[in-house]
Amino acid sequence: MSDGALSDNESFTVSVTDVNRTPVWSVPGGGYALAMDEGSAADLLVHASDPDQECGLPAPTLAFLGSGAPLSLTVTFTDQGSGTGLLHVAASYDAAGRHTLTLGARDALDPARSVDVPVQVTVGAVNRAPVASAGGPYSGLVGMSVAMSASGSSDPDGDALTFAWTFGDDSQGVGAAVSHAYPAVGHYRVTLAASDGALASTDTTAADVATLYQARAFTDPGPIKLATGKPREAVYLEPVAESFEISSVDLSTLKLTAPEGTGTVACIYPIPERTTLGGDRDRNNVEEIHMEFAKEDLRALFAHVDKRGPLNLVLSANLLGGGSVQATVDGDLWPEQNVVRRVRPNPMNPEAIISVSTAEPGYLRIRIYDFNGRLVRTVLDEGSYPAGDHDVRFDGRASDGHTLSSGKYFYRVETPSTQGSGSLTILK
Repeated sequence: MSDGALSDNESFTVSVTDVNRTPVWSVPGGGYALAMDEGSAADLLVHASDPDQECGLPAPTLAFLGSGAPLSLTVTFTDQGSGTGLLHVAASYDAAGRHTLTLGARDALDPARSVDVPVQVTVGAVNRAPVASAGGPYSGLVGMSVAMSASGSSDPDGDALTFAWTFGDDSQGVGAAVSHAYPAVGHYRVTLAASDGALASTDTTAADVATLYQARAFTDPGPIKLATGKPREAVYLEPVAESFEISSVDLSTLKLTAPEGTGTVACIYPIPERTTLGGDRDRNNVEEIHMEFAKEDLRALFAHVDKRGPLNLVLSANLLGGGSVQATVDGDLWPEQNVVRRVRPNPMNPEAIISVSTAEPGYLRIRIYDFNGRLVRTVLDEGSYPAGDHDVRFDGRASDGHTLSSGKYFYRVETPSTQGSGSLTILK
């Protein structure tokens, strides 16, 4: 310092501390934006710097922090060095919407010193075309409806679909399930168009239509009795007006079909070794195909039928040279019946009423057996009993008149067409 005449000097030291500054992202507005559509991918080049780089320090390291990335986005990030990074985003077809990703820039010398930046990813919805499935190939007979279904069709976006059909004979139809009767024999190209209202796709299949040849089918005289009788039942098939040769029938395709709900199965097949060509069972000078069906198969076919009536069956088969035969089977059915309607009271003391139902006139027998299977009483043995419902009294006594002791017994009821059994208990 100086007073104008004299001066004095004093030295001092100034210390400047080096401050490590936080990296800075080179983005206006505080964040990046990326736009794409479903099913596509996009890249974004990003930059960050360190204010201390001017002092010779290295550039910050860049990374994708994983925050906000849904499963519908596939995200990869590459730090290219010198403060530059490449973000790659691929969107699946369920990624429509806005998603926020986060990138981080870390100081090369002090990783704890970092700064994050958001990336706003906007994914636009894309309507994808439906996938049409016409099903098939289909087959049918002239003049008879052929059912077709588009149930195999789908829409990748879950949109509701409408369906339009062209049947190959200048006819059209609409709906997921349709049916069409072709007027002539032929091989038809069937086309289905499935639409979601904006986009559509088509699929093709075929419908082969053959001739239905006239035939007659019948059984042996008398009804088919499911409860009793032979273990097999015969059915005969013959052409009408020489419409086909019996030798042209593919025997492996013969089947009996019952109306829906008739039994536990919809159709049954004849016993192969009991199926033969030739013969004239009805003596009308027309050769027939003779076939036999197992009684247990017939019981399954008529499991839900409990009243007598016509068979109401259709016998069908294919011809080796193309076409089919089909005929309603002439005949009557006597289904299995529960001859015993009820026993009341049960347990009994001292007597009970056994209520039975007989389908036809004839004998009626009711017997009682003990627990060891010994016959203890024939309650009824009538050679001629009318058809209908009957109540038979059982007084709880054995054949010699003594009162049966308490315990479990069995009854057996027999009629010309069926039989039934069950248990009853005597309590005292």
